[in-house]
Amino acid sequence: MAHWTANLIRFVLLASVVFSKNAVAAEPSPPNYAIGQWKAKLGSHDYAVRRNAHSWLLAKSNDDTERDVLMKQLGQGLFDADLEVRLQCQRLLDDIRQQAMDLQVARLRDANFDAAEVKLNGWTEFSRIVGDDSSSRDFYANLYDRYAARIDRMIEREASAEPSVKTRYHANHDSDVANRTYSIHSGDIIAWSLLLFADCLPKDRKLATKQTISLTSQRIMSSLSHSGLGPTPTKSDEVDVIARLVDQWLRGHSQSGNLNDQLKIAMRYRCTELAAELSVQILREPGFPPAWQATAMLAATALEPGLERFTAGPSDQVKGSKPNKIESSFDLDAVLLSRLSDSRTAYAWQLIPSRKATLHTLVCDVAMASLLHRRQIDPRLAGFEELQAHPWLLFRDHSLGFRDENSRMVAHHKARELIESLNVSERSGK
Repeated sequence: MAHWTANLIRFVLLASVVFSKNAVAAEPSPPNYAIGQWKAKLGSHDYAVRRNAHSWLLAKSNDDTERDVLMKQLGQGLFDADLEVRLQCQRLLDDIRQQAMDLQVARLRDANFDAAEVKLNGWTEFSRIVGDDSSSRDFYANLYDRYAARIDRMIEREASAEPSVKTRYHANHDSDVANRTYSIHSGDIIAWSLLLFADCLPKDRKLATKQTISLTSQRIMSSLSHSGLGPTPTKSDEVDVIARLVDQWLRGHSQSGNLNDQLKIAMRYRCTELAAELSVQILREPGFPPAWQATAMLAATALEPGLERFTAGPSDQVKGSKPNKIESSFDLDAVLLSRLSDSRTAYAWQLIPSRKATLHTLVCDVAMASLLHRRQIDPRLAGFEELQAHPWLLFRDHSLGFRDENSRMVAHHKARELIESLNVSERSGK
């Protein structure tokens, strides 16, 4: 009986131990422990085991809450004694970063996903410049997809680099950007967008020294004002986004070029409101250079009747005072009529050498052609024989000139007759 009792006690104790072990085994392992187990398998001699471990860990990164823990563990694996583990951890880290980036790009392209929740470097800054509608979202997705690494460096370098590293990086980067400005193909919209975007960032975020920023900005200004350089978007969505990007770049770089260059760029890229503001600003100052006057008259004529919306320009305000909040009228006809007495030469254009003639375009010539156009009269009917259309400035300013003063006088006289005849007809019609 005593023997039987002793065996019973021994059985009960043994069962308790087994149950206790099973209970411990049944408890879930901490996430770090599971990750550590699978990470160790990355160094296995069996390819299938290594592949399964890679797949399990990569799938684990789909969970936003566990991704940071996983990447920390894999980061530690970069210092593992096993070379294979180190290599596999590096591959996994690259795959996880790419997968995370692809996810954010997909979210950015998804119109139903809140743009404010997209976590892509530079998106906040880009959307602040051009907006966050579907066009800008899709445009930035293409931009980031192509230049992810460069944008990451552009946004993060300032916060992470040592001062000496920053200075060296800035000098090399800016020299490269300034030298490449003229070599970017006009059809490479994404490359031009990156350049403009980088130069639109606040000064404390730009990857440049003060001296080189000025050089880069001046070269951008020169390229944008030249029809053969600068981006030439063809798709409607690209045209819209580039217009907003150029508009903000111009507003932030008013010191990089003169008003005439800025106006040409604004007209070229359909920055309509800014172009109207610049036209009014130039035309309010008769003393501005004749070439500026010519550009402003043609731009204003092309933009009419929207000019009346704009407030008084700087010439109407005392220096240092607050902007005038009261809209002032802007009578384009009155300005054009006042320029008919301006005989300064705006352009001299050499015709085909065999014709041995040079056209001299005066400010008054541009004013007269603009007056005719506003009355729907073809200037060629008055004698502007060399007239050529312009893709964004109505007429090519240099084509509005004449070979001699006699031809000019005849054309202006004919133009006045046409205008007066039209006025008489309108009065009689009333």
